[in-house]
Amino acid sequence: MYIYTAVIYIPSMNNIKDASVLATETANQADFEAVGKPTAILITNIEVAETNFIIEKTYAELKAFIVAPLAWTDVRYTSTNAYTLYLVTENPL
Repeated sequence: MYIYTAVIYIPSMNNIKDASVLATETANQADFEAVGKPTAILITNIEVAETNFIIEKTYAELKAFIVAPLAWTDVRYTSTNAYTLYLVTENPL
């Protein structure tokens, strides 16, 4: 199994001082809330129960994987002071 993960830090809940990072996270948050969040599945946590490869991606990289046959309904996410997105696949993307 392959777990692709990306983190979007919610600017209002984090003290982001760098202007370019703030702009990127604000844009990522707005995009995810408009495009992915309505159909992605909210979870409380994720437990790895077997051998997996965990691959960290940027939000843009993970979003680029969401093309047929994959959809936002395949994405799981947790939400505290950030959105942590998880895309689990059987094969590498």
